[in-house]
Amino acid sequence: MNFYIIPILFGNNMDTLFGVKNDVYIIYNLFYKFYIKHPNLYHKPFIFINEESSLSNIKDIITKKYNNLEEKIIFIIYFSGHSSSKGYLKFYNNNINSNILLNYFNEHLTYSSQIYIIIDSCYSKNFILNINKNHNYNYIEKIYFMGSCMEHEKSKEIETDYDISLFKYKDIEYNKIDNKISNKMVVGIFSLYLVKLLLARKIHNLNDFKNIIDDKLWKMISNKYKQTIYYEEIKC
Repeated sequence: MNFYIIPILFGNNMDTLFGVKNDVYIIYNLFYKFYIKHPNLYHKPFIFINEESSLSNIKDIITKKYNNLEEKIIFIIYFSGHSSSKGYLKFYNNNINSNILLNYFNEHLTYSSQIYIIIDSCYSKNFILNINKNHNYNYIEKIYFMGSCMEHEKSKEIETDYDISLFKYKDIEYNKIDNKISNKMVVGIFSLYLVKLLLARKIHNLNDFKNIIDDKLWKMISNKYKQTIYYEEIKC
């Protein structure tokens, strides 16, 4: 059976991060490109930043009736922002761990689905380590998890050249000064190179996202910045 993919993107900037909005916009543009090219496979991405980064904002998305679809649904949950060493993501109004997120989905779902979680935050592996693997999620068949770093690593930001090709469908407005585009931007290393590698390798199939872990370019980046992608699949 094929799957219909619904990307839901979250970002919470806070005081010490500078590239969260850029991260979310880069990921938005990636999935919007997939949506344009493969509308029968991808839904237009939803985006929630700062004050909007609340689980309550996705209730309407979860509870929509997709009765006309023959495919099952995969929800992509992407998050950029702070997280704690205990596996909590700092949404705007709450600290969210894996059990809170999955229970929220399971509470509002009325049809079988899968969840693909992508996180760009420090200690991101800890998010999935907290999952209760013995819990019965009635409407969640499988969970995929890709984190930007291991449980003791920090997910780093860098300043890099502004690349207009990454913002074809949604631009980062605050990089425009006096109607000119700044030639620099701050962005998360993981989010930036995830998108660059997926586009360069012409990957749009979710099952192939994990291939970038063994990509020579990512290995160079990982060695340079001491940041290791973590990937896991969990059947429920």
